[in-house]
Order: sequence, then structure tokens, then C-alpha cells
Amino acid sequence: MTREEAIAILKDISWQMGSVKRWENIEAIDMAIEALKAEPVRCKDCKHRFYDESNEAYMCDRHEYGESFGDDDFCSYAERGEP
Repeated sequence: MTREEAIAILKDISWQMGSVKRWENIEAIDMAIEALKAEPVRCKDCKHRFYDESNEAYMCDRHEYGESFGDDDFCSYAERGEP
């Protein structure tokens, strides 16, 4: 399923639920639609990523366990860095 197909399905569900008046569910679906529309910030573009010469790997200053992360990884801490 593509991102666009998921958004279309959620919009249809939201429209159908509108007649039932479950506004809290509609709000949750709208939030899910917005989350799907947003592109995730990948580690390679994140401002928290840095190169650790001692480990010879890219690390994240938001994770405390010294994990290394690949270019296509992402997490909830991600923030787009300077281009």
C-alpha cells in the first residue's frame, strides 16, 4: 500500500464516521493523515547525527546507548539539520 492509498482510505473512513458523530475518532484519523503526509527525517539529514571517530561510525546525540545508525534509519527525535 502506498502512502497516498493509506491517506485516501483514512479520509474515507473519517467521512463515514462523521455521520456517526464520533469526533474523537475523526480527530485521531486526521492526525494519522497528517503524520502520513509528513516525510520522516532520515538519520542522514538529522541535526543530531555526528561522526564518532573512536567508533568510526555515525552516532546520534539523542540516544544514550552509543548505537550507530544508518543513512535510512529514523526515529521520533529526528529534526532536519542544516543543508
